[in-house]
Amino acid sequence: MTRDQLKHEFLHQHGWGHATRICVAGDASRRSYERLLLQGKTRIFMDAPPPDESVIEFIQIDHYLAGLGLHVPQIEAIDELNGFLILEDLGDLPFGLAIKEPHNFDELTLYQGAVDVLCVLHQGAPLASCSGLGNQQLLKDLAQLTDWYLPSLLKRRLTESELKQFHDLWMPLFDVCRILPAVTVLRDYHSPNLMWLPHLEGLNRVGVIDFQDAVIGSPAFDLVSLLEDARLDLQPQTEGILLSHYCSQMSGLSKEQLYLEYTIFGVQRNLKILGFACRKLMNEQNRNYLHLIPRMWRYLTRDLEHPNMAELKRWLDDLLPVTSRPLDILINRYEEANHG
Repeated sequence: MTRDQLKHEFLHQHGWGHATRICVAGDASRRSYERLLLQGKTRIFMDAPPPDESVIEFIQIDHYLAGLGLHVPQIEAIDELNGFLILEDLGDLPFGLAIKEPHNFDELTLYQGAVDVLCVLHQGAPLASCSGLGNQQLLKDLAQLTDWYLPSLLKRRLTESELKQFHDLWMPLFDVCRILPAVTVLRDYHSPNLMWLPHLEGLNRVGVIDFQDAVIGSPAFDLVSLLEDARLDLQPQTEGILLSHYCSQMSGLSKEQLYLEYTIFGVQRNLKILGFACRKLMNEQNRNYLHLIPRMWRYLTRDLEHPNMAELKRWLDDLLPVTSRPLDILINRYEEANHG
């Protein structure tokens, strides 16, 4: 059977064969999602084609998060072999839309709800089936910067010496981020994956999706993903208020250490996103992520001023001075490479 035939059979078996199917925004993986509409009811159909994708991790983590009392999609039907799921539909109001017109929900209310979700998650025992977020994975994420973004702007590959120096600068920074107690890290905990459900109460108002890549690591990782949002400019005071709120809910936590790990992971994440956006442009002719780059540099400019980041800041400044960072320069490099 073709994959389309397998989908059709699965949906028929579970009562959704005659549903109207509408594509919904997905993530950067090969997974795809459709909203099923039938007789006034809706569900989400996930297609995770093997062998590159799997639904097993999603199922395990979904059950774990639900067990903590968090609002994740209930799973209605499963086909592990073919990679199909039918899920509760958490709506179409992600945080990024909820705080804008015409909805205009209060930003601080939404984001405090998201921080409260993290407090519950971080107070629970980490999910044993998740792997640890190790130094090599963090360096692998940064390879998008050194393989794509920097070479595109410099018009040359980095030398072995430059790469070694970059890696050597990061290793002690990553080691610093092993001090706080390890927690379950959802990794993509940011506005596109947080749904606002205003008709509900308490933590149930925050629906969480796209968590199948969860790992065990620092509590600062998801906090910085949330508060240094790649897609939104939050109000200047929101970040400080919510970091303090988080610390007030987590007894015995070192605020100074949290802020340090927050800064380190902020720099790591935002450099990775620079590389990701550049790779999408240069390798796939996809301009959809370019608008993130100026915001990433604004975050980086601030975070690199932390004393612990001084050597890394010097390495970046020497290699890529501030005058070489405007987005127009990267677009010009792309045009040169593709149109001569």
